[in-house]
Formats: sequence, structure tokens, C-alpha cells
Amino acid sequence: MAFTVQDDDGTIDNANSLVSVEDFEDFFLDRNKDYTDSTDYPDVVKEAALVTATDYLNYRYKWQGEKKNKDQGTCFPRYDICDLDGNIIDKIPEEVKKDCYYLAAYLIDNSLTTLYSDIAGADSDIKMKKSKVDVIEEQIEYFGAVDYNSLVVGNAQNSVRCGFLTYSTNSTFI
Repeated sequence: MAFTVQDDDGTIDNANSLVSVEDFEDFFLDRNKDYTDSTDYPDVVKEAALVTATDYLNYRYKWQGEKKNKDQGTCFPRYDICDLDGNIIDKIPEEVKKDCYYLAAYLIDNSLTTLYSDIAGADSDIKMKKSKVDVIEEQIEYFGAVDYNSLVVGNAQNSVRCGFLTYSTNSTFI
């Protein structure tokens, strides 16, 4: 599938990224990190990282509101979503884009192809649960503490602060 960026109306069929390579590069140039060198950072690597970051945001979190287009391949844009000040958000929020940028940069900088392999589970995540009905018995095993290599992995920090998330499928911060 080709690299395809979603628009603010949710009308791009088969979109697989919330942001463009150019926006990713510009975002980091403003922060004194240069991803524009095609030798060190080929477009195909940046595109793959942005698709993986978008997939992670799509499937890891339950977002407020509803998708604008039920068939859109991305979690945004959405209807019925507001910022913390009550303003209606009718496009892909900048905070969500920032989360996508940082997740993609983490993938690129650490030569990773997935974000899931970097996450083992939080203290409160259940690793195994066993119940026995006759002569009541219950056994629950939790994951140990997680040592994240990055502040962004496992956490959509900007989206959390703005109240766009309902819950995370693997975290307890909501």
C-alpha cells in the first residue's frame, strides 16, 4: 500500500498516516533536529515510521467522539470532540499530530519497526489471570514495572493533556 496522508475531512481512501513527511521534517527542523537528509533518513524510512506511529495511535487508544468517515483508516479526524476549553475540534488536532511525530522519530532514532516490542506492560496490567469456581481459587499475575526508553512510547502525552482520549488499551493513566 502506498503512503497516503489523511485530510481533515477524513475523505482520503486508504489513508495510513495522520501527517506528511514534509510536516514531520518541518516540525523537527523547528526543534533543531534535521530529518531532511535523504542519505541518513530516506523517505521510505520516514514514511514507514509515520505509518507505524499512526497505526499505534489508531489501535492503542480509545478516542473521544466518532470517526468522520466510518471507513477511514485513521483514528482522526472525528466528530463530537472538543478541547479542554470546550472548543469543537473539526480536524486532526495538532496534539495528535505531535504524538505521531514523536513516535515516528523514536522509531527512526532507535532503528525500530514496531512500537509494541518496546512495551512489556505496566505494573497494573494483568499478565495472567486464573480462576477456579469449585473451591474458590483465584490467581492473578501482574507485569513488573516498565522501563520505557522514551517518554513518548506507550503514552500519547499531548493527546492525554488535551483530553482527547477515553482510555488506553494497555495503560492506567486515564
